[in-house]
Amino acid sequence: MSLKGTLQDMPLVDLLYVFRAEEKSGVLFLVDETQRGGLHVCRGRPIDARVIKRGEQCLLSAHDEAIIQMLLWNNATFVFRHEAGMEKRPVHVQRSVEQLIIESVRRHPHPCEALLNQTITPNTEVRIAQQPMSPTVLPGLETEHWDIIRRFSSAETRHTARTLSTMANCAELLTLRFVVELLALNILEVAPVRRMQRTTQARPVPPEYAAPTTDTLVHPTAGLDTSSSEARSLLNAILQRVKTL
Repeated sequence: MSLKGTLQDMPLVDLLYVFRAEEKSGVLFLVDETQRGGLHVCRGRPIDARVIKRGEQCLLSAHDEAIIQMLLWNNATFVFRHEAGMEKRPVHVQRSVEQLIIESVRRHPHPCEALLNQTITPNTEVRIAQQPMSPTVLPGLETEHWDIIRRFSSAETRHTARTLSTMANCAELLTLRFVVELLALNILEVAPVRRMQRTTQARPVPPEYAAPTTDTLVHPTAGLDTSSSEARSLLNAILQRVKTL
């Protein structure tokens, strides 16, 4: 049994996290317009990778560099196949998943557009998506990353790169880069937009005729952008699919 899809549906970042969470072993094959890639995973950890030119056996990159290059792809299709015996393969990937993701963001020609279908600006509101456990668990994070994370006191706290740069006395563009990297790591997420609801002033109605109507009821989730919850639902569905492999 295999897992198939496109990076538009499931970015490589999310696939790497799913493989690690489920401790999967196998090979992930990716194909874009001009290149093909292969990523070997052992118990959730990337151990080797290669990128070659389509139609040829010309090696373009290998190991850490190959994963970084594949993280920059947006339109590739993928197939993941479970494969036994990965423990016997040598480990050629030296950096952690987090370090590879951060490096791919920094190499993007437009880092603020590194996230799929999103452009991040200094005024984009973000919030905490998950609290990382400790620096020892996520060795790829730098001091500036942790300083930003500490600014979010609760799940409801919202900040922009502009406000964070002021709080940390750090250059705005540099803070924006760190915010984008934390978004790519799924530690931060773009906060849903709060939409203002229009209310109408009703004429007084005699008590004997008064009755609740749909116009006077407010749904607790009305006016909220549900794109974040929809994305999480998709991720949960993929997790369930991977568990069956």
